[in-house]
Amino acid sequence: MSITSFFTLVSIRTKLISILPFIFGSLYALYAFDTFMPLHAIILFLSLLFFDMTIYMLNHYTKCKKENQITVSEVHNPIIREQLNPKHAKYLITSMFFTAMSLGLYLAYLTNFLVLILGLSCLIVGILYLKGTVPISHTPLSEFFFGTTIGLTLTFISIYIHAFNTDLFILQIRANQLMMQCNLKLLIAIITVSMPFMITASNIMFANNICDVEKDLSAKHYTLPVYIGKEKALILWEISYYSVYIFILIAILTNHLPWICLASFITFVPVKHHIDHFKLRQVKNETFANAVQIFILISCSLIGTLLIDIFVNKYLF
Repeated sequence: MSITSFFTLVSIRTKLISILPFIFGSLYALYAFDTFMPLHAIILFLSLLFFDMTIYMLNHYTKCKKENQITVSEVHNPIIREQLNPKHAKYLITSMFFTAMSLGLYLAYLTNFLVLILGLSCLIVGILYLKGTVPISHTPLSEFFFGTTIGLTLTFISIYIHAFNTDLFILQIRANQLMMQCNLKLLIAIITVSMPFMITASNIMFANNICDVEKDLSAKHYTLPVYIGKEKALILWEISYYSVYIFILIAILTNHLPWICLASFITFVPVKHHIDHFKLRQVKNETFANAVQIFILISCSLIGTLLIDIFVNKYLF
């Protein structure tokens, strides 16, 4: 298997979708909690990368079983298109899965039990998203689970692995009982700053499902756009992007984000351009990329402004 085939198999171009929330979470831990643990960040990054690649490979492998009677030119599955040996893909899936699990368990050992619980929840959602009698990806909840896992849970984990010694969450075992305490103010702050990532990640899957309405309807995959119709789905898809800027403003006004993050509002013009472009034509290989580009634009603007604030306030003055 060539390196190009491997990158295609693991959908290497999609890795920014999970890496950007990780970067923001790590920076936010430094901004809000004044703590950053490089070893924890490296382990989480590698575990995240291996897990993400495993999920995408599992998706291609599962579909390969259903598409093995179709000619190479008629499919988009990289295993069939690149004429890869499915057994080799299966070995890669297994090895990467156990690598991700081992790294995740080690990270939980270095921090605490909550990291293990959150990691396992992401694992379960990832598997159920693709497999099962009715995969989550075939239901109206696919956008919610995708956005919550990538935008909220991943961002929270990326923060918590650095701030686990704070009063954000306190886990104690006493007399065979697991005691948990939570600082609601800090939790609400993290949820608020994570909302832009949750919404824009959800909208990536939303755009994908909007493009696939006809195909999903014929396959009896009852996604959200199938239920509410493409016209209403496009309206909801657009409005949700505008809500991102509301959450950013709320986070700034409540001092959960620095004032410099107001500069992220300059992304509104290019974001509106991508929205209008997608609304004109919903074809996956032509306009779906607009949703990914919006995610990158908004994420990078928040990461960039937060990084500037940290550099100026913590290292210059």
